[in-house]
Amino acid sequence: MVFRYPEDPSLDYIKRVIGTPGDTVWGKDGHVYVNGVRISEPYLDQNVVTPHNCGPEQTPLKVPAHHVFVLGDNRGGSKDSRDLGPVSYDNLLGRAFVVIWPFRDWAWI
Repeated sequence: MVFRYPEDPSLDYIKRVIGTPGDTVWGKDGHVYVNGVRISEPYLDQNVVTPHNCGPEQTPLKVPAHHVFVLGDNRGGSKDSRDLGPVSYDNLLGRAFVVIWPFRDWAWI
């Protein structure tokens, strides 16, 4: 999802939508859970992601109405809903449609 960066609306960010309104999201033991189910994330690069890719255990968060919960793929270095909170629909700009980096993984999505 492409959205306006809440701390500087002149910047656009791209992150993966993990939770939608009403979902409960949290990180535990380096994994992400949505509504009590650990999600599969085969797109994460195991060379970049550490065993603590979601940080310490987090308090479950219920995604409010008109918001999404987003996470970056480089969990150790990504500023996302873990820091910024859920992203308001008002800040959503559109859906990403192509992978351009790393170049060897270029693809339409």
